[in-house]
Amino acid sequence: PNEHRLSQSPAQPNAVAWAAFRSRPSPQIATMSSREMVNVEMQQVNSRESDSETGDDFQKPDWSPPWGPVLVVLAVELCERLTYYTLAGSQSTYLKKQIGYTPSSAASLNSVFSMLCYMWCLPGGLWADVVGRYKIIVGLASVYAIGTVITAISTYHSEQMNLKGLFLFGGLILIPLGTGGIKPNICNFGADQIGDETDAQKETQKKFFSYFYMAINVGVMFAFGFLVNVTTAGLPSLGVQKKDGYFIAYIIAACSMTVAVLLFIAGTRCYTLLPGGGIEGFNTMVASVWYSVRNGGGPRAVMCVVGWLCLPVFFAVTIITSLLPAEESGDAGEAAPLYPNKFEQACLTQAQLDNASTAVARLLSFSGELLAGDAFAGDAGDLPTCAVRRLSGGGGGGGG
Repeated sequence: PNEHRLSQSPAQPNAVAWAAFRSRPSPQIATMSSREMVNVEMQQVNSRESDSETGDDFQKPDWSPPWGPVLVVLAVELCERLTYYTLAGSQSTYLKKQIGYTPSSAASLNSVFSMLCYMWCLPGGLWADVVGRYKIIVGLASVYAIGTVITAISTYHSEQMNLKGLFLFGGLILIPLGTGGIKPNICNFGADQIGDETDAQKETQKKFFSYFYMAINVGVMFAFGFLVNVTTAGLPSLGVQKKDGYFIAYIIAACSMTVAVLLFIAGTRCYTLLPGGGIEGFNTMVASVWYSVRNGGGPRAVMCVVGWLCLPVFFAVTIITSLLPAEESGDAGEAAPLYPNKFEQACLTQAQLDNASTAVARLLSFSGELLAGDAFAGDAGDLPTCAVRRLSGGGGGGGG
């Protein structure tokens, strides 16, 4: 009766184990009661479960940082920053010297280029939250690489004026769009490869962020220390003439970005790909601001809304005005004076006189008046008396 009650009771968790135990041939089973046999089986089951759990703990391997995908991310960031700063550091000079933009227009377009690169980061980040960082990085980084290739082709020395529109298309549309896909996502993508569940992962993330910043600086150093100089001076030691400087430097930058895209795609199998988390955070921010405006949030809430609404207007106006032809102030035939007014000219001249101890230094101190056009207001061959006194060392006599 006890066997029947124990084996049929729904509250007995080891009924199946008991049936298996009872079916095993054992020399002691005839001498044991049913209650004893159930207790023995329960002890064996609990012992196996405990051994299994303990074994899992001992067999669990130690976590090791995924340096493979992390190094790929660092290399991609280095190449991208090298490309960006090569273009940003030489674009203004190219617009002025090579394709005839005025200094103000060139500076304005260069500022618009940087502005657009950062403007596209907001939609690039939001889009990545919807479809995932990997897809956005691959897609927009490819656009970035295409833009750099187009820009490089447009700087070929014999076709620069004819391809001016192509240069602006690559530099003001494709490259900023590609930057907006990489800049807000690549660092977070690298952190995704590490994770943050354990203390070891959190410490590794801190190291990764330091290495990431170092990769940025290495790219910037190579861009400003080498490629930007190549644009204006060429590379005579390697047979690159000055007129080909922009083309060669931009080709190197384009190759760098192309390598970054191919390298990132090649490491796909090693990545931890996380789905997009949605834009609930952005929606919450918008809902919070709107709630504050409607429920007495005060002037700060209103100004927040006004500022966000003015952003697209600001971007549009800035871009349009930078593309309009600029007129330089002043007469084209007159050279602009080196010093704004007589007071500054007098101060600079006196400072030179106080520190001058040689005739050459005194002559240089007088160069401000000569260049400003006041010293030769009369006959160009007459050297003013004050200049003779300065050259002779003071008072009017002596050779000089």
